[in-house]
Amino acid sequence: MKKRIVFTGGTGKAGRHVVPYLVDKGYEVLNVDLAPLDYPGVNTINADIADSGQMFDVLSSHFGFEGFETGKGPAPIDAVVHFAAVPRVLIKPDNETFRINTIGTYNVIEAAVKLGIKKIIVASSETTYGVCFAEGDKDFHHFPLEEDYDSDPMDSYGLSKVLNEKTARAFAMRFGADIYALRIGNVIEPHEYDRFPAFLADPMSRKRNAWSYIDARSMTRSPRRFRRVSSWRNIAPAFRSGASSANLKRPFPIAKRERFWGSGRSMTGASMFRRSELAPERVK
Repeated sequence: MKKRIVFTGGTGKAGRHVVPYLVDKGYEVLNVDLAPLDYPGVNTINADIADSGQMFDVLSSHFGFEGFETGKGPAPIDAVVHFAAVPRVLIKPDNETFRINTIGTYNVIEAAVKLGIKKIIVASSETTYGVCFAEGDKDFHHFPLEEDYDSDPMDSYGLSKVLNEKTARAFAMRFGADIYALRIGNVIEPHEYDRFPAFLADPMSRKRNAWSYIDARSMTRSPRRFRRVSSWRNIAPAFRSGASSANLKRPFPIAKRERFWGSGRSMTGASMFRRSELAPERVK
């Protein structure tokens, strides 16, 4: 039997690249979103992550009509990938962004662990570092951005992601689940590479994103890269610690570590946050 994955937010900017990859690799995927995903073999259930009952339902549901043929009820789910969220500020009122993102993540993780699903991936964000949506010109505390970085966002979106990481850790410690929180950088799709000459002409325009990005297609590689390790590792070039944003001359890939918790322990995996080899033209 194929491994079964429930993917929330599979219609979004990152999800619509990851879901087809998972299907092509032989997984059975159910998309949970407010909008349909047009991809053969993937059903979308329209559900609200902020409604706990709906999350319990979709995480114990058939993936499609063929499920009824077995006569045995819905098959067990092997993993949950939770990307659904209000994707940034200035889409909904701040309190709604915070409510949907935090309650939604709590509901998804709670339903998963209480239904016996022990593998969960949660999308966190570079905005946890507090610069992306800051008021005024805020500097990063230091580079590289390491595991002891003081995450201090002042906006509703970044704050929701910090709380979601704490929520993930709490459930991991309580239920012994493997929960992976990915601090995903600015997602760039192939058609957006024509913006890069402007970025190079004005490097400081990318300060709020820590001069970093992730190609949406590279997101498909991240689940395969996780390894349990005992310490944090440098795996990509970064600015020197303490570098001032005032004297940075050109953008540079930043090594952001994915923090995740399994059975209450902090761990890391190989970085997704580096200049992508998938870019159609390497930026010189």
